[in-house]
Amino acid sequence: METRRLQYFLAVAEELHFGRAAERLHVSQPALSQQINLLEREIGARLLHRTTREVGLTRLGAAVARQAKAFAESEVQVKARIADLISGRAGHLRIGFVPSAAYDLLPRIVAPFSHEHPDVSLSLQEMPSQQQIDMVVNGQLDLGLVRDVSHARGVSMVPLALEKLVLACPDRHLMATTGRVELRSMQGERFIVLPKHVAPAMSRTISTLCDQAGIDLSDAMEVLAFPTTLGLVASGMGVAIVPASVRATVLPGLVYLDLAEDHATSQLSAVLPEGRVDGLTQQFLDTANRVLTG
Repeated sequence: METRRLQYFLAVAEELHFGRAAERLHVSQPALSQQINLLEREIGARLLHRTTREVGLTRLGAAVARQAKAFAESEVQVKARIADLISGRAGHLRIGFVPSAAYDLLPRIVAPFSHEHPDVSLSLQEMPSQQQIDMVVNGQLDLGLVRDVSHARGVSMVPLALEKLVLACPDRHLMATTGRVELRSMQGERFIVLPKHVAPAMSRTISTLCDQAGIDLSDAMEVLAFPTTLGLVASGMGVAIVPASVRATVLPGLVYLDLAEDHATSQLSAVLPEGRVDGLTQQFLDTANRVLTG
């Protein structure tokens, strides 16, 4: 059964007049009559009562008209849904992010994006930068938020925010009330760091800063996650260099000090499939750029 014939029949059923229905459909009346006849022949029953003065629906015709209307409405909804998917107004987005982004940067992006795109569902997965890159390459993620990675094979990198690094410090430390310190003044302190295999890019950034400040990290305590790191710092176990967004975590016994070194920064970037960014991913990226650079 041709969809076009159902559309023609529905117009006649709603107008109950071949002339008006033909005008509405922008076809000739004889062509419309022919299509209705073909539909009735295909169904094997009469759908319309025709006289020289009026057109009416048979019992079967009324039932078919209801189904044709439901079909037409469904078709409109499907087309609208497809248009929303193409434009990025609807769909499902799989996003990876480094743990440090969860404190401030990711919520700042997701909140306005979700408000502006209520028909988009999000899957958010916390994982290291390299795992995100691998999953984007393999098509398992649509977009990732990584730190201190400038390039990688098979993906595109889009810088989003250059974030200051700060020093997490026990509040009873001699420098705790200064508000700002030079990293070299922390020589001899025990540092708490992320393992290289967990966050290799950020580990390199911190190692470089410490080398330049004459700080030996050979006896540093390795901890897998920032919440544990901050808890240990608050208990007086050492100090740690962390992204400024981690300041959102407030604990008794913990203070954050600005670093005097201007180059003490960490680059947050979006990792995207190389050469194939769809409309929905672009919408999220546009929101991220607006929020983080505004």
